[in-house]
Amino acid sequence: MPQLGWREDLGYGADGKDGTAFGFRRGETLCIARASWDGGDDADPTYVPDDRYELRIECMRGATD
Repeated sequence: MPQLGWREDLGYGADGKDGTAFGFRRGETLCIARASWDGGDDADPTYVPDDRYELRIECMRGATD
């Protein structure tokens, strides 16, 4: 997305078994994309995780570095 003026803001990045998140900035706009899913159950090898996931993107203006 750099060609469109967006840059990744690593302060908003996270990754884990049940989801991930990324932050992007362009000017004074900050957008955070979060995806979450059922990461399973390490304590139960017979558990079948749900295959659905959720994606949420939120943006705000006036954000500063």
